[in-house]
Amino acid sequence: MKKSAAAAKRKAPAQTPQPAKKSKNDSAPASAPAKVSLTPSNEKEYTAALKSYLQQNGPCKLGILGSKVKRPASVPKLKQFLTNNKERFNYNATTDTVSLA
Repeated sequence: MKKSAAAAKRKAPAQTPQPAKKSKNDSAPASAPAKVSLTPSNEKEYTAALKSYLQQNGPCKLGILGSKVKRPASVPKLKQFLTNNKERFNYNATTDTVSLA
């Protein structure tokens, strides 16, 4: 019983201080490129946002592009929008890839 009494009298080991957590703003380096406006409000802004994303990242899958650039409610769905704007965008249905024309 002496061991348990001695263990009870012992203080808990000191906790080592934890480093401060970074805020979300600290995660991007200062030299990171400006992000594309992800919430365009009309068709002209939506076209510009899609072009900008494709210029920065190159050709990508339709699903990825649709998730990265939000579509305004007044604009048709992405696949239909790309079909309507063949002079600006190339959509390959076989590989499901979108690129700039």
